[in-house]
Order: sequence, then C-alpha cells, then structure tokens
Amino acid sequence: MDSYTLMITTCLTAATMALTFFGLAAASRRETYLIMWGCAGLMFLCNSVLACIAFHVQLPYLLAPGFANTCTVLGYLFLLLGLRLYLRLAIQLYWLPLLATLTYAVNLLPWTQIDVSHRILLNFPILFGLQTIIVLLLFRHRQPQLKKAYTALALVFILNAAQMAARWCYLLVDDTPGLTFLGSQLVQTLGRLAMFVFVLMATFACALLVIRRQELVLREHSDKDPLTGCYNRRALQRLLDQIEQRRPPQPQPLSLIIFDVDHFKHINDNFGHACGDQVLAELCLSIQQELRSTDLLFRLGGEEFAVALPNTQLHVASQIAERLRQRALALKLSQQPDCRISISLGVSAGFTNTRPWTELLKQADSALYQAKHLGRNQTLCYAETNC
Repeated sequence: MDSYTLMITTCLTAATMALTFFGLAAASRRETYLIMWGCAGLMFLCNSVLACIAFHVQLPYLLAPGFANTCTVLGYLFLLLGLRLYLRLAIQLYWLPLLATLTYAVNLLPWTQIDVSHRILLNFPILFGLQTIIVLLLFRHRQPQLKKAYTALALVFILNAAQMAARWCYLLVDDTPGLTFLGSQLVQTLGRLAMFVFVLMATFACALLVIRRQELVLREHSDKDPLTGCYNRRALQRLLDQIEQRRPPQPQPLSLIIFDVDHFKHINDNFGHACGDQVLAELCLSIQQELRSTDLLFRLGGEEFAVALPNTQLHVASQIAERLRQRALALKLSQQPDCRISISLGVSAGFTNTRPWTELLKQADSALYQAKHLGRNQTLCYAETNC
C-alpha cells in the first residue's frame, strides 16, 4: 500500500471515529467522554486531510506540518480527557490551549523546520508521555467487570507507544537527513501505517468500553427492584449460582435469611398502599446499612425478602438476622410516624459444593413459616437449631 492510499484510508478511519462517538454522544446526551473521543477523531481527521491536500498542493509550513502535528497531539489529549471522564475523574480543560501552544511552538523552531526527523524527535516524547498517562490510568482505575475492555485499550496504546519509541530511537541513532513530510521512505510509510492502525484499533477499543458499560448498566437495571433498589428474584438465581461455581479448594459456608413484614396487608389497608411502598423502601435502606459489603439483599416478591451471607456460618447468620429484626422494630417512617412494623425471619446454612443453595432457600423459607406460626416478630433457624 503506497503512502497516499494510507493517507486516504486514515482519513476514512478518523472520520468513522469522529462520527461514531459524536453519534453516540447525541444519542446518550449525558456521556461527555463520548464528545471528547469524537473530538479526538476530528483531530486525527484534520491531520490526515491536511496531509492529503499537501500531497497535491503546496501548503505553507504553518498548516502542514505545523498545524497538522498539533492536531495529532490534541487527538491524543482528547483521548486522555475522554478516558478521565469515563472513569468519573475531573479534567482541566486549560491543558488544551497549553499543549496546543507548546506543540505549535515546538514545530516552529528553526531546528525543527529543517528536517522531518527533527520534528519526530521533538513531537514523539509528547505523544509518548500522553500514552503513558493513559495506560497508567487504565491500570490504576481498572474494574473487574471491565477488565477485558480496559486491557484491549491499554494494549492499543502500549503497542502504539512501542512503535513510536522504536522509530524515535532509530532516528536518534541514524542521523542521516533526507526525510520529507510527504516522502515514501520506509520510516515515513511505517509511520502512516501505524497511524492508520492506531486510529482504527483505538476506535474499536473505546467503542468496546462504551458497549461494555452499557451492558453493565442494562444488567443492573434488569437485576434491581425499582422500588427498593434490592436485587430481584432474577438476580438471585445468577448471583447464587456464581457463588456455588467458584469451587474453592475447601467448601465455604453459605447462610440464607428469608424475612417478610408482619401483617403487611393491614399496613396497606390502614395507611394506604403509598405507605406500604414507603415501608418496603425505608426498611430495605435500613437493612442495607446493617449488612456487610459481601452480603446480598434480594426482594423475592411483595413484602418477602432474602439475604445471602457468603462465608458465614449459622450462628453468625442468626446474630445478623436478630440485628435485622431489631432494626425493623426501631424503624420510624419519615411520612407516617404512627406506622410501626416488625419482621419475621428464617435462617438456614450449609456449605458450598455439598448442598445446593436452592435447598438452603427452601429450608430458610420453612423456618420463616414456623416463625410466623409461633407468633411472628422472631428469628428461627431451620429444623433442629435454636437461634
């Protein structure tokens, strides 16, 4: 592939990058990082368009390569700013005019204007520094759910920085002049090929981050009960299956608690369904404050809830259940202070790899039924245990 074809191909790829992220930003209207990534594609497009024009028309040095190189640096900076916004980190927009001014000034130096290799020797450290910051951000703020997407983007920048470092070292050692802005020398051709590959892969990797995040958001919405914010019954199956499938060397204890609100129908009848919804919402909020970070709260339906306690034995689970009962007794509704509630709880426990969680759920439900039969507002463990 000749140099001019590479320029045209890079133009199309950069335009695709800009249109993709500007289009996604217009559709979401909230994710500012998409605008930054769209601006990055626009900067790469400006660089490539100027190169194509310069191939046919003699442009002043201030435009090509002076302004073209500045656009390239700004493209990398927009990628960095977009990533910081994606990671919910603050950005300082004053870096845009500062870095643009610095890069443009570097390209106007007399020594820089002498030869392309001089411009590469001065511009590449800036680009290398920006990519290093991006890679460090990806590893410092990596999330387990986004590990593959983070790794893909980091590899794009690592490989691109590596080829830049190799070309920079080659030019540093080989001081033979003769490179030109539109030349077809191997170093220049490889540079344009690397630019095309980088823009293409960066577009794919950034799009993967967007898709993966949207997938997680949709899963969270489908797994959460809209009233209480708890996990729903659909999530119960998936999350408890994951706990069982971890298969540690030694079986780990797993406890389950099922509870429901005592005489919930009377609350709806006497105070109204709006009060009933408030009871469930504020009860779950209070329960969550009592649970540990590894515990999972589910709404099974109506006023019935379940709590999964990984790595928790029965006696500890019964103590937690009793604290939940006390929490419910102390709950005072903000809008209905006269409405007081209590809950009944059933507890079961076993070990992963020896007893399926579905059996533990049935046992906890049986203990809950017994607690309600014996008068409600109490905690009972399954079968023979006395909590």
